[in-house]
Amino acid sequence: MSPRRDVRVERTAQIIEAATRLFAQHGIDQTSMDMLAKAVGMSKGVLYWYFESKDAIILALLEQLFNQPLLEVQALLQAPESTAHRLSQLTTNLAAALEELQSLVPLAQELYALSARNNNVQSFLASYFQRYRASLAELIQQGLERGEFSSIDPEQVAWHLAALYEGSTVLWLLEPMPQRLTEQLQAALQLLLKAIVAR
Repeated sequence: MSPRRDVRVERTAQIIEAATRLFAQHGIDQTSMDMLAKAVGMSKGVLYWYFESKDAIILALLEQLFNQPLLEVQALLQAPESTAHRLSQLTTNLAAALEELQSLVPLAQELYALSARNNNVQSFLASYFQRYRASLAELIQQGLERGEFSSIDPEQVAWHLAALYEGSTVLWLLEPMPQRLTEQLQAALQLLLKAIVAR
């Protein structure tokens, strides 16, 4: 007997996928629950059974978009390579992810702008960046304990790394240049590493 499909999981994924597409095409404010229900072929009442509001859909979308970078950092904590190598890999992965998401640039711009006027979005992003910086700090701490870095404050370095990654992301959203993004990010990372690598 084949395993029973989890219809709720499938339908939730379909709703988030449709929301991603409609938000990118029409804008978040201009996308109604009626439009979302029609896009996934269900009544608005059924849609509300899955998500109680458009805000709930937005938060689920944010979770999907931001979960992967956090998982990547946490996975690198278990990798055996040098910390500098792992940071370089993280940087390359970030650039590759941004290239893949180029079609979602308008949506990403809206989500960042939305955080200024939506407390739920602002709280989500603040919590995410706290967890992201904590994972980066743990990675830097490993390098410190291995003697790879000079006497540094891992949390301070993590803050600068997060600022580098997220600042570059915002600049790229304003002026996408995927062919140069990896080069730019790696150059910035090397400047930071030169300041902290043990001599």
